[in-house]
Amino acid sequence: MAADAAALSLLLDVAGVAELLNISERHVRRLVFERRIPYLKVGNRVRFDKAEVAAWIDTLRVVDRGVLDARASTLALAGLGPLPSSSSSSARDRARRTGRLTTPATDARTGRSTAMRTKNHDDPVAR
Repeated sequence: MAADAAALSLLLDVAGVAELLNISERHVRRLVFERRIPYLKVGNRVRFDKAEVAAWIDTLRVVDRGVLDARASTLALAGLGPLPSSSSSSARDRARRTGRLTTPATDARTGRSTAMRTKNHDDPVAR
């Protein structure tokens, strides 16, 4: 029973998580609604395990690009992966990055093109 009481004392409410993360309570509720933060339901109340929130914060950590390149090089030298190379990108990838290649926008629901067709009164199809 004492272990349960100790475990419950590690639970935070919305205000506690907002204070811990230095964000508003509304933002915490939005994270819960979008299921982007680990949470527990106790009755109709939302609670957060402090250890799970700490682990979740670690998954959000942004790593410096130089660190990623160093790790990739280390893995490549160990035979665990390819060396990163900027020259290995295809012409299509370069065109997409520079904006010279565009893909038509499509509606996700219907799969049809979202491009608006201008009305041409001389065109019988447009009427």
